[in-house]
Amino acid sequence: MRLIVQYELAPSVNNATAAPPYTQQRVIINSVFSSGSYGIEEIIKRLRIIDAFYTTNASFNYFSFEEMAQAIAALGSAQAANDYFYDIACGRPDSKGLFSKPYGIQKNLQTGSKKLSLLSKYAYYCLLQNPSKYPLGFPIYDSLAQSAYTVVCRMIGLKPVSNTALTATIEAYVAGLDQLRTAIFGQGNALFLGIQQFDVLDAYLWRMGKFEFGNLSLLLDEADYKIFVNNIGLAGSPLSSFDKAVQRVLAAPGTRSPFAGTSNQTYLDALYQHWVLFHKTRITKQQSAIGTPATTTPQSTSAPAKATNSPATEDQQTKITKKL
Repeated sequence: MRLIVQYELAPSVNNATAAPPYTQQRVIINSVFSSGSYGIEEIIKRLRIIDAFYTTNASFNYFSFEEMAQAIAALGSAQAANDYFYDIACGRPDSKGLFSKPYGIQKNLQTGSKKLSLLSKYAYYCLLQNPSKYPLGFPIYDSLAQSAYTVVCRMIGLKPVSNTALTATIEAYVAGLDQLRTAIFGQGNALFLGIQQFDVLDAYLWRMGKFEFGNLSLLLDEADYKIFVNNIGLAGSPLSSFDKAVQRVLAAPGTRSPFAGTSNQTYLDALYQHWVLFHKTRITKQQSAIGTPATTTPQSTSAPAKATNSPATEDQQTKITKKL
């Protein structure tokens, strides 16, 4: 996690012109939150920009942006909205029902759907404007983070919440992520190396998910991505099975780093080697469930800890933070 902060989340990286695409996108989105009024038009603009970059599919329901903007504006002010979102991040209920209500309508006039993903990202960027006041930040409701959550819990010996329970409501999602956050960072809410704790945790979960699904484009600039694809011998491979092919190659690498020659090879190699343990944990659990032996994956000296719901001691938290 320290490497993710150092190479991707630190302000010096966010301001760099050669930052990875995902970091550049964060900078662009953040720019529309750092200025502007608290009016419906401004909120709609922010929601649409988030949707465009993250592909939340909110536009599939007609008038969803307008209805969400009205609900957010009804909180009264930017300060009130930020405080409301942070209360939820701290475990308080979504008393206004922003995350539980459907937005928009379908083309046949049936009711639209809930927009937890888009609203969580809106809340995330709101709180990102003032890390010192909101040191936890807001957890992004994201499918990659959800898929990685269970594996990471097992890696550190924490019993995960089921995916059905985790994704039922924003309160349940925050509670599950907060349990993992506390196991990693401890009971306090101080910034981690100057970055909001949920921001660091989300960045880690998202990156593990990107590796697991074999889609690394947003982690590499164009030049590095071309080097990577050529290194793993998949240039020109069928698009329909490309991501799965990447995942297979990463799970059974040769002697040469798949990131050899890239501009951030040291960081990418470290991230990759950490994913090795992540992937091994997931595969072992899957095959244990069906009673088959685990297949060979890149070697790692670490093993998942025994699952527990008990709070980690200070020494254990230090070890966990270093491990991740």
